[in-house]
Amino acid sequence: MLKRIFLAASVVLSTASLCSAFQVSIRNNSNAFPFGGPTGQAMPQVGASVALGNFTSDMAVTDAVAAGSATDLNSAFTQFGATQSFGANGLDGVFQSDVGAPINAGNPLINTNIYLVAYEGASLATATSVIVYKSPAVFQQDPPASSPEIFFDRDLTNQNNGFSPLTLLAGANGDVTVPNPNGADFVLPGVRAARLIIPEPTGVALLGLGVGLLALRRRR
Repeated sequence: MLKRIFLAASVVLSTASLCSAFQVSIRNNSNAFPFGGPTGQAMPQVGASVALGNFTSDMAVTDAVAAGSATDLNSAFTQFGATQSFGANGLDGVFQSDVGAPINAGNPLINTNIYLVAYEGASLATATSVIVYKSPAVFQQDPPASSPEIFFDRDLTNQNNGFSPLTLLAGANGDVTVPNPNGADFVLPGVRAARLIIPEPTGVALLGLGVGLLALRRRR
């Protein structure tokens, strides 16, 4: 169930076979290394998502997270393939998916690093918390020479924070509580999301009013 130990590496390049479109396999459910929110509660099966893509730079990620801005984070992100859900093995905080999509000549993703982003919220632009990893693997033009596989395993937590050769750009290592429908909850080593700040509509409106009044005053 949770104890199947599978790999000792976080990124593997496997030979692409019978696959004309680029594909990335992702999972954290083998020897589960759960993803949680800022308080350590596992990201839910409904209301949280995982996506792959590329950010304009590592600094764009760290600056947006430092500012608590989901809008800035989303603006710097180019997504690859479809958004994925949590719920592998029927549990919160864990996922297992194959993410694929055509990458034709001229696609700006070609030869850029693959980033994995997990967030709580209806979309990345409105996320309340986020986890971001950067992989050394890159997107390849179709037909790809290999298919990257990105894995997380809690037995690797003493080797470069458990993610060698992945780089954790947003979030921090910590215990995560995973609800167990059949008994006591699991408390496992995992990663906790960085909190983001979503401006309230009233606050945004007041800010806009203040800017407008200042501009009017300067005209006078």
